[in-house]
Amino acid sequence: MRSWLLFVLGFLVAAMPLLIINTLEYRNPFSTGISKYLIGEFVFEDSLDWTDFPGTYDAWPLTRLITERPRALVRRMYDEFWQIFKIREGGGLILAAVLVLPFVFVNTAARRELAALLWMAVAYTVAVMLPTRVTERAELPVTIIAAVLVACALGCAWSRRRTSYALFAVTVVALAVVNWPLDYGHNLQLKWERMSVNRQAIALLRQQGLRNPDQLFTNDWGLLNLDDPKFVTFVNWGGWILLDTKYAIERPLSRATTALEWAGYFAQQQIDFVVLQKDGPGKVRIASIVADPAAAGLVAIQENANYLFYQQR
Repeated sequence: MRSWLLFVLGFLVAAMPLLIINTLEYRNPFSTGISKYLIGEFVFEDSLDWTDFPGTYDAWPLTRLITERPRALVRRMYDEFWQIFKIREGGGLILAAVLVLPFVFVNTAARRELAALLWMAVAYTVAVMLPTRVTERAELPVTIIAAVLVACALGCAWSRRRTSYALFAVTVVALAVVNWPLDYGHNLQLKWERMSVNRQAIALLRQQGLRNPDQLFTNDWGLLNLDDPKFVTFVNWGGWILLDTKYAIERPLSRATTALEWAGYFAQQQIDFVVLQKDGPGKVRIASIVADPAAAGLVAIQENANYLFYQQR
């Protein structure tokens, strides 16, 4: 009982900022907001159109998948299971935890507590990760539990002071971390390069007169307004946030396809700048802008390896 009480108290302390925000914004401390659990998107890749999120996000809810296409759901879960051990940031540690699990249960008195952690990890994996997509962020709760199991193995090995146990524990930990730091550094390098590209784009737009995020439309969610203290995003396809009524009114989803329709949308929303990612979403819908920017009321500013920059004529 004491262990569970400490666990609950620890959760409440760590989650307190989120609980307060949820209570003030949604009147429910445990609200998940308006972000939806899009299982169908991952089972059927073409079921969700990010340029029309409100009209396509609920095409395959969980109840429909279970009743109409249960085999497709099970196949997706099976395929995702093996991805758990391929995630560099946590896969090795989880594999290490699986290997040390019998050793820990045999050599510790806290079997009930560890069993509870194990069941939580299994339930989260089956209910959350496997039906959708295994990512570093989604895998983090299981990685934390795996770290606890590996730490228990090290503690057991140290307390017994047996060379075989210690060697076993060290080997497992080495397996867990051998490929992690280098990949982590690589990821940081990619993010640094992405940030540099982002800063160059924003600097160019500032030189051209951009002052307000509402002045710019982009098809790239990754183009971030880094020098805005409030971190207000630029106008884009919207995605799940369009399920928020207030946001949908302030920034309605564009359904334009022709250059003239885009010109009308830009005028209505008072868009002065347009930045299009060459390989971004909605290629078909923005093709008319690329083909004839003048008809959309735009003039090209610059082009680089990542973006096409336009400004109102």
